[in-house]
Amino acid sequence: MDTWTKIYYAIAIAYYVIYILNTVLQFIG
Repeated sequence: MDTWTKIYYAIAIAYYVIYILNTVLQFIG
C-alpha cells in the first residue's frame, strides 16, 4: 500500500463512520 492508498482508505472510512453516525442520530432523534 502506498501513501495515497492509505489516505484514500482513511477518508473513505471517515465518511462511512460519519454517515452511520448521522443515520443513528436521525433514528434516535
